[in-house]
Formats: sequence, structure tokens, C-alpha cells
Amino acid sequence: MDRRKNNTLTDAELLDNVFTELGSIDYRKQIKFARYSEPLSNIPYLCERIKSARKLIPNAQLAIVTNTDYLKPIVLDRLREAGLDRIYMSLYLRRREKWSLELAHTHTEKLAKKLGTPILTRRATPRSLRCTFSYDGIELVSACINFAEYGTDRGSTMEQYTQQERLGPCREPFETFVIDYTGSVMPCCNLRSDFPQHQDYLVGDLSKPGTSIFDIYAGRLAAWRRSMIGFDSKGSPCATCKHRDVPDGLVAQVAAHTKKHLYQIGRKDLYKPPDGR
Repeated sequence: MDRRKNNTLTDAELLDNVFTELGSIDYRKQIKFARYSEPLSNIPYLCERIKSARKLIPNAQLAIVTNTDYLKPIVLDRLREAGLDRIYMSLYLRRREKWSLELAHTHTEKLAKKLGTPILTRRATPRSLRCTFSYDGIELVSACINFAEYGTDRGSTMEQYTQQERLGPCREPFETFVIDYTGSVMPCCNLRSDFPQHQDYLVGDLSKPGTSIFDIYAGRLAAWRRSMIGFDSKGSPCATCKHRDVPDGLVAQVAAHTKKHLYQIGRKDLYKPPDGR
């Protein structure tokens, strides 16, 4: 659902087809109901989709991302009964609030009180606070981030984050498969099929009968993976993206691992060294 523009629901049959394909390979990783939407804006529909996913992909980890506006104890109970495994809770500041670690702790503690779920762990950095909470049956994880200091350019659409060239490889097209509510498949979570400037980057459309997630993954997405594996300049829309970039302290280690793997599979032509990073 994209609640900013409309309340359109992702077609249930489309999602069930995806779940069925994943179930055919006994998929055991994570499925996340997220994107630029609020999944809890329609709780009955969400619970039905979670139940369907749990039935068709019994060994997958099912998760949602929420801004917590609609999250409360009774909703937690319903999500647990439906079969949800994890909730990523994004905490945003109010208008005119300036981020501070103290304020991040305050918002996190308010959430814990609202849900009746004690905070188990806190991991603080100068620009973020990440916490876990105690709730039987679902993993609860929160994040309150200072977006004035950390953010991504969302596929070159946010100029305040386009100041530095991207050189490091990106894991995103290797580790994720992004489906918009329309069935459009994007190579990355930072790209949106409803943005005119991102239209050329669609890699597939699951709303078309007979379209398989496996064909898309082995098709146009393969080219994205090849373009993202080296330590070199990236083309549009990734030229200035900082999402999941390699920290300087890990460059040598990641480069050595990448080189070893590419040489083992006979694709040394794809290896682009760090060149002084």
C-alpha cells in the first residue's frame, strides 16, 4: 500500500503467486512487508497476507516495517496469531524537533510504555539509537536515526545526499528482491516505480500473467549485480548513493573476499580493485 497517494492494496493473488514460488524452493530467509507505505494502515488485510505467507512458505521469517502510529498491544497480539516473526519499528521526530541521543531515548521509552514491552538492549552511536524489546513470540526492533547526518539519495532524487561519489560495491541486488505494490520489481529499495525519474530502472512486472520471480532475478537483475560488484564509479542512479557502502576500515577485507570469489567462479573480469581506498 502507498498511503500517501492512495490506499491501493497489493493484489492478493499476485502475492500468493510469489509466496508459492518461494515455497517451491523451501525459502528460509526473510520476507519483509515494507516499502514506502504503512502496512498497519489495513490490519485485517495484512494479517491475511501474513497467514497466507506462513502457510505457503512455512520456514520463512516474516517481518514488517512500521512507523508505530497504529501499533498497540492488541495489534501485537493479532500479528503474533497471524504468524509474524519480526517488527522493525522506525521512530521519527516531530516537526521542529532536532535529533539528539537524549531525544531518541525519550521516544524509544515512550514506545516501550505504549506497547507495554520492556526495552531489552540499547545500541547507541552519535547518529542513531537501536533497541530491542521483550515480547513473547515476535522480535521487536526499533531504530531512531539522525537523518540530518545519515541518509541516502534515494536514486539521485535527494540532492542533500548527492555530494560524494559511490565507489564501493553494493550488496542490495544480491540480497534483496524488491516488489512494489503494483507488482513492479525494482533493483533496490531506494528506487520507486511511481517516480518518473526511476521508470527506466524497472526490471520486471509481476502483474503480467506467467511472470516468474526467478526469471526476473536471473534476467535484468543479473546485470545490476554485475555493475555493483566492483570498487569503481557507479552509473545512474547509484552514482552518489551511500546505502550499504563499504566502510573504509573494511575495504581491504571486502576486496580480498570479492577477488577470491570472482576468481573461483571464473569471472575475474568483474573484479575492480579499490585503488587506494
